[in-house]
Amino acid sequence: MTCPPALHATPASDSPSKGHYLAQVAELMGLDLFGWQRQVADVALELDDAGRYRRRTVGVSVGRQNGKTALLGARIGLELLAGGHVAYTAQDRNLAKLKFQEFVGMLQPALGSRFAKLTLANGSECLTMTNGGSFRVVTPSRDGARGLTLDLVVIDEALKHPLELVGALGPTMSTRPSAQLWLASNAGYAPPGSEMLRHYRDLGRSGDSPSLAWFEWAAADDADPDDPDTWLAAIPTLAYPDRGVTMAAVKDSHATTTAELFDREMLNRWPLEAAAYALDLGTFNQLVHHDLPHGDKLALGVDVSPFRDCTSICIASVTGDRYLTEVVDHRPGVGWVPARLAELASRWGATIVIDAGAAAGSLLPHLQHLNTLEVGARDYAASCATFYDAIVDGKLAHLGDSILTDAVASATRRRLGDRWAWKRTSDESPITPLVAASLALWGAISVAPTPTPQVY
Repeated sequence: MTCPPALHATPASDSPSKGHYLAQVAELMGLDLFGWQRQVADVALELDDAGRYRRRTVGVSVGRQNGKTALLGARIGLELLAGGHVAYTAQDRNLAKLKFQEFVGMLQPALGSRFAKLTLANGSECLTMTNGGSFRVVTPSRDGARGLTLDLVVIDEALKHPLELVGALGPTMSTRPSAQLWLASNAGYAPPGSEMLRHYRDLGRSGDSPSLAWFEWAAADDADPDDPDTWLAAIPTLAYPDRGVTMAAVKDSHATTTAELFDREMLNRWPLEAAAYALDLGTFNQLVHHDLPHGDKLALGVDVSPFRDCTSICIASVTGDRYLTEVVDHRPGVGWVPARLAELASRWGATIVIDAGAAAGSLLPHLQHLNTLEVGARDYAASCATFYDAIVDGKLAHLGDSILTDAVASATRRRLGDRWAWKRTSDESPITPLVAASLALWGAISVAPTPTPQVY
């Protein structure tokens, strides 16, 4: 069975390859390689005219439980059969030791008769082969491999490491004409995290380095994470009915984890990088207007913080060719909100816009006597995009309220379906005013009715 096309992959050439030797080692180890593993092996182990590896660095990025460990185990086995010296490291020494023991167990059926000595003492873990080859654990630090000369270095969980680690391990292979560095990981974190993996991801995607082979199975940036077709494209073992990642496991992860975790762990997709922040504060500050009156079409947006420690209410209207928004109320807690919304809606004849799937959705039973608009994920994403466009196009107007300004300054984005939305959790400032303003603007533009005069 063939694997789905990689999102990014170094293409194969006409050069000979040792990929079939790796496949034979895997078979001896009792491993039946998936299509994606064989593709990586065939390209990564291509040889130049002198019989040396064309690619000294190999990067593999694929979601969890797709067989990275099996591929790395077969690559280690191939090097040991050739009498090479191998070092392995992971996110910390303890985890590396556990993985080392797992690899030794994988190698035992095929190569056990060639084991000369196995040391498992803490800090001295090493397997020596009868042909002189060796396999050891190194600490992921500047001095962890000092003094070693290596033919293969494997860095697992590359998302956890700084780029400096390559500077420490690279020199161990500098005198070996056919040495390789292999890095393996699922997708990394937003900046400044995952520095090493991001560096090789960007270099691999660009195709600018002839010495790097890069392979990445992941969902495309614009792919809908709720669509099973996206899952099949991003998870290369999902199409195998009797092994690999199961559809039941993917459905459970989709239903029970956060969108960010599902994206990173299952779909192998990096978080959005919007120059860290989503909105240009300078542009936003140029849109302050103190004398612009509200228009006839009014809507109230309300948002409750994820931890329910504060709530914001904003109002928005269409006035001429501009969209005017302002913060009406912003206070700690939630208990005060229903009465305040009732007061404001009655005064202005405004529709109340609420994201029903967010924390503010709990207010809906208390607002049944009011004119409310419940929005779902797609409309919430549309409200964020509308607010963003209003700033970029210079059509937004606001009063310069510091509460809204701080929220705009702190705003970052997250994926929401095949779109994006404001990320509600921020370490710098609550963005409930921004979310409330976005919802209010969406209501004013798209659905808010013209209010009828109220007589008291």
